[in-house]
Amino acid sequence: MIKKRIAVSLPDKTLNYLEKISKEKGLTKSAMIIFLIEDYFRKELE
Repeated sequence: MIKKRIAVSLPDKTLNYLEKISKEKGLTKSAMIIFLIEDYFRKELE
């Protein structure tokens, strides 16, 4: 799979939460964001 790089600005609170949850799950921030976006799209398409 070809991946594209993007830049995203997040509020401090959101970034802190992303860092906390991704660390707890043993994922990188990028992997966590991919998981969350794919999960969102799966639910939307149901």
